[in-house]
Amino acid sequence: MKNFFKKALRISIKILIGLIALVVLFFATVFTVNYFALKSEAKKIEDYGQKVTIDGGHKMNVVTLGKGKDKPTIVLLPGYGTPSPGNDYDELGRLLDKNYQIVIVEPFGYGMSDVTETPRTTANMNKELHQVLQKLDIKDYTLMGHSIAGIYAIEYISRYGDEVNAFIGIDSSYPTQPMEDIPVESLQTLNKMGFNRLIASIMPDALMLPPRASQEVKDQVKYIGYRNMMNEDVGDEAKRFTQNFKSASKVSLPKDLPVFFIISSESDEADPTTWTAGHEGLIKGNPNGKIEILKGPHYLHHTQVKTIAKDVTEFLDSHNIK
Repeated sequence: MKNFFKKALRISIKILIGLIALVVLFFATVFTVNYFALKSEAKKIEDYGQKVTIDGGHKMNVVTLGKGKDKPTIVLLPGYGTPSPGNDYDELGRLLDKNYQIVIVEPFGYGMSDVTETPRTTANMNKELHQVLQKLDIKDYTLMGHSIAGIYAIEYISRYGDEVNAFIGIDSSYPTQPMEDIPVESLQTLNKMGFNRLIASIMPDALMLPPRASQEVKDQVKYIGYRNMMNEDVGDEAKRFTQNFKSASKVSLPKDLPVFFIISSESDEADPTTWTAGHEGLIKGNPNGKIEILKGPHYLHHTQVKTIAKDVTEFLDSHNIK
């Protein structure tokens, strides 16, 4: 019996050591694959857009479609973590650029813009956006943004509202929206270890690829997304969500500004008591405010792009922005 237990103990120890070795090997493999993939992908990334240098010497990337001083301008801002805003908005931009000059701005840490490690407060991000638009000599424009861009836009309009002729939100956030803390440091550690790549390979939707883009474009979005995933700017922005939402709650949209909220049915169904109501509160008493609910997920401009382009054009035409 005594020998039996000794033998069982030796076997258990060997199994445990084997399991530990497998775990270590697994972690090492995930890290190594990600490390060399990033190096390989960096050589494959194709630059695009126009780099605009602002205060501090950092370069922000801008994609302009349908250029023309005779056209009204729409400035497009991305939702949080969108890997490549220039590619993400390409289909929508090309549907609108016959009638408008479309300016897609990639904030620092996104797309082909620099990573600055400047605190991602709403004030800093809005100052940077305004500097870019000034450099491009754009002084009269419609602000249009997806998701978190709605929060930044509220404060942007409160400061630079004399330049903004309308605001359009694509399932945009609102100041009293319930928020949960994001474990940024943990996500950044997982990213450095290569696990975010592993997760994205299992769940491709995590990279928010434009569904109707060519495979070449989707590959580019992947390369850029893996490179930028949870970088210092993107991570710091998430850390400041609570701060930035509270800041936006202290200001309001002008009561006469044309405002058009295009809301996702899935977002509305997921939060039926507050999602639509939160947007209604932002345009209460505004005769130029409008809300439309479209069937689809949060990234409505991927699934309802033609409807959005048509409805945006009709909305702006109705307010003589044409």
